[in-house]
Amino acid sequence: MKKKTKLIIAGAIIFFIVIFVGPWPVNNTPFKNTGYAKTTFNRIARVKPTQVSGQLYAGAAKFDITPPLNVPLGGYSARHPKENKGVIDKVYVRVISISNGSNTVSIVSPEILLPLPELVNAVLEKTHLKREQIYFTATHTHSGPGGFAHGFIAEQNLGSFSKNYFAILSNAIAQAINTSRHSMQPAVLNYNRFSIRPKLVKTYMSSMNLTQLIIRYTFCRLLTEILIIISLI
Repeated sequence: MKKKTKLIIAGAIIFFIVIFVGPWPVNNTPFKNTGYAKTTFNRIARVKPTQVSGQLYAGAAKFDITPPLNVPLGGYSARHPKENKGVIDKVYVRVISISNGSNTVSIVSPEILLPLPELVNAVLEKTHLKREQIYFTATHTHSGPGGFAHGFIAEQNLGSFSKNYFAILSNAIAQAINTSRHSMQPAVLNYNRFSIRPKLVKTYMSSMNLTQLIIRYTFCRLLTEILIIISLI
C-alpha cells in the first residue's frame, strides 16, 4: 500500500473518531468516589497486618546516571535538539533497601521519566533478584535522560535508543540496589501524616474553565490516537 493511501486512511479514521466519539467530557468525580478507588481501598482494608518480631535493617545508595553528551533527553517531544548538549545539575538513581531479617525489598527511584519494562528486566537480570523484591519508581522528570527504550511511541518521547546509555543506566541502577543491600544497618521506621488545606493547593488545571479542559483533553486524545495509528501503518 502506498504511503499516500495509508495517510488518507489514517486521516479518515482520525476524522471518524473525532466527529463521532469526541469531544470527550471531563470527569469531575472526586477521587474517593470513583469505582477503582473504592475497590482499591476495600482491598487494602481486607489485608490483615502481620506481626513481625526482630530487628529492622535499612541501607541506601546513590549512583550517578547523568547521560553523556549527545544522548537523547526524555519527556519533551518538541525539544530540538533532543540530544544532551551540556550538564548543569547531574541526575542520580537513589535506592533504599529494607529488611526484617528474612525478607528484603529495594525501592528504586531514578531521575528518569518512566521505569519501562525493557529497563526493569535488564536490572532484574543484572541483580539476579525476583520482581517482587524490587519496587521500581521514578521521579518522572521531563528534563532527564532518554534513549533507554525501543519502539515508535517510546522513541518519540525518549529519543532514539542508545545502547551505550542503556547499559550505563541499567548498570548504575543494579549497582545502587546491590550497594544498598550490602550496606544495611539497624534502623527504626517512623511515619506521620498531615492534611494540606485546599487553598494551599493550586494546579495548572484549576486555572482553566470547563471548555478549556475539554479542548485540551480532546487534543491530547487526538494526538495519542494519531501516534498509535501511525505506528500501526
